[in-house]
Amino acid sequence: MLIFGEGNKVTRINGLTDYLKDFSRGNIKLYYIGDIDRAGVGFLYGARSANPTLEIQPFIDLYKLMVSKVIVDSMIDTDDARNIEYTKEFLEYFTSEEAAIIQEILDKNKRIPQEILNYQDYLKIVY
Repeated sequence: MLIFGEGNKVTRINGLTDYLKDFSRGNIKLYYIGDIDRAGVGFLYGARSANPTLEIQPFIDLYKLMVSKVIVDSMIDTDDARNIEYTKEFLEYFTSEEAAIIQEILDKNKRIPQEILNYQDYLKIVY
């Protein structure tokens, strides 16, 4: 199951756990994809904390595709003024080159929106 950038909805205590109780098919693999910005990374780790019985993984192939599509000089400034700290563990999933781009984005409070991906991009990765 792909969790597509649901923001704070995924960080509600046991929100995903309760939702998945409706699925009686056994274990469901959960993957998360959201914006690459401080808030988006925070939502991933917030969802994990709020749903400790679920194994929620970042959909790394989609994140890598997002990074490959961005032109660093044209990165979008985020309008988020909360100065959110981000979990550096997120960078460990990527090559050193990808991690450097992501770290620059996060350190400069920039953003790659998940909308940089289109339907065909998802199909390439999922199938």
